Amino acid sequence: MARATLKAVTVVSSVLVFGLLVGYRLADPSVYESGGPSKRDSSHSTLESNDHRTSYTTRARIGIELNSTTTAAGGQRCRRLWKKGTSEWFDEKYNDSLLPVWMKENKKMSEEIGKWWLSLQRRENSDYIGALDKAFEVIPNPQRFLTRNVSRCLRCAVVGNSGNLRNSGYGTAIDKHDVVVRINQAKVKGFEKDVGQKETHRLMYPESFMDIAPETNFVLLSFKVIDLQWARSAITTGEITKTYTNVRRKIRVTPSKILFYNPALMYHIHREWIDRKGRYPSSGTLAVFFALQFCDEVSVYGMGANSKGFWDHYWEVNDGSRNSAFLKTHVHDSVHEFEVIKKLADEKIITMFQGVR
Repeated sequence: MARATLKAVTVVSSVLVFGLLVGYRLADPSVYESGGPSKRDSSHSTLESNDHRTSYTTRARIGIELNSTTTAAGGQRCRRLWKKGTSEWFDEKYNDSLLPVWMKENKKMSEEIGKWWLSLQRRENSDYIGALDKAFEVIPNPQRFLTRNVSRCLRCAVVGNSGNLRNSGYGTAIDKHDVVVRINQAKVKGFEKDVGQKETHRLMYPESFMDIAPETNFVLLSFKVIDLQWARSAITTGEITKTYTNVRRKIRVTPSKILFYNPALMYHIHREWIDRKGRYPSSGTLAVFFALQFCDEVSVYGMGANSKGFWDHYWEVNDGSRNSAFLKTHVHDSVHEFEVIKKLADEKIITMFQGVR
């Protein structure tokens, strides 16, 4: 994607104001403002403005490319990870035009991405657009993700499920973040000292769904068309009770709190970041890159295997061997994925807290 450049900067303050006016705006982490008229070019994964026909995310950078650290409202310093200049390795791979969520604007996948996504968990039904359209009849289109507010600094914590979080004492630090992302069936109650209690987003697939607080956003990790159909069914008729296994017939989630993880982002992670290792990225890796697409600063807590090489859970007392079947099935290459996440920390894109090993 071509980057917009400034030929001349005459008055820095006016340029910064312009950047704020046209920028990729993000308001409160749970209630975002919607942007102006826009469309998404699904073949190139580029969000464009109807009036200027230029990359929306490129426009966001006009006037705020002065350095990699900017000042948010109130004089708050902010290291915006999505801005180029911190890491050449990251800049070459990162695609800031990809939305973290699947929306009406980007519902049509390219042929390559669609073929890959439909192959993940083979089912007869391939009409994902029809399933999405039906879902959006009852689930509001999350236009709040179309824009980013560069006048503030959105600090996000991604909390992994690793047993390394036990006795870490990270809870207070985690809860200080604007956004806290949790994964699948990670328990909070009883573990607040180590993992905190705040939660704004939880990534789950239908088979891993658990009850969440009313204020929490449910980010559906969909790997097949029936997952999209289940999301609609679970808040309406309840007719879907099984995918490849039994799933919850009904869920108590406010429709506006249901989000669909963008399969184009999922594919981008698979191809560009983890080198096509494994069939698709693990939930933990998907959570980290979900945050990278809309947060300014990201801290990752509790990722990685234990000393035996197993992926144990902090709420379970075992060696993690029964949670690590993927090491044999090769659905995920979590060893390689962890090395990529660790490199993000080494390159100063994220801050990583591994816990007690």
